[in-house]
Amino acid sequence: MLTSVDQNLWRGSRPEPNEFAEIRARFSAVLSLEGTAEDEKEAIELRPSELISCPISFLQIYFTGITQEALAHILEVIRLAPKPLLVHCEHGQDRTGLVVAAYRVTVCGWTKQWAMNEALEYGYRNWLNFGLNKTWNSFV
Repeated sequence: MLTSVDQNLWRGSRPEPNEFAEIRARFSAVLSLEGTAEDEKEAIELRPSELISCPISFLQIYFTGITQEALAHILEVIRLAPKPLLVHCEHGQDRTGLVVAAYRVTVCGWTKQWAMNEALEYGYRNWLNFGLNKTWNSFV
């Protein structure tokens, strides 16, 4: 399911093969937060949409988190990417939830609490994502 964040940014889970035509038609670019193996499969199907890969690994999700520099890089990729842009991970909850929450704070002017509340509504699992929680807790 694809959900609008704002007029230029959409969020969702990994596109299914039956969604590729719609995604090619609707989005100028797709930002994948998954690994490169999934991205390679997706890139073949999504052309002419541009596929941008910024993987966040299993280890980062559950243990180490990503650096603030890496999060800032992802937000810069979003800023510079062709629009409309779809951002996704496997389920559209955890990695996507963190990135969209950071986007809400830095671009939309939301408080961290509002942004995290929305992430939780979309299925962000704060009880499991120890690494992503580290990233969020040190996000300013």
